[in-house]
Amino acid sequence: MSAYSRHPDLAFEAALCLRNRENQLTAALDGGLPPTLRALYDEPAFKKAYPFSEEVLAALESASVRPITPAYQNVSIAISHTLSPPSEIDPKSAIGTIREQIDQALRSEGVIP
Repeated sequence: MSAYSRHPDLAFEAALCLRNRENQLTAALDGGLPPTLRALYDEPAFKKAYPFSEEVLAALESASVRPITPAYQNVSIAISHTLSPPSEIDPKSAIGTIREQIDQALRSEGVIP
């Protein structure tokens, strides 16, 4: 909710609505959006629709904050470009490529892929 909202009460209600268990389950099952409520990962309907739910939960539980850098967008693009599509990754060369592209991004050098 923004401090500058003209309708803070409605914004708060909208946030509560989005966080609602039923709405999060609907968004997950119909829209593919992983829920933020931990309990939904144990929900049988969710587990059936998300056969990879354990992996999503593990990723969310081990997540960390973004690195503090003004070049974050460039770093993110370098990573996603190097690691996508997954079927095309050559791990040995990807390590060197990603290291070089991140170093360039952090120095604001190089061309963004």
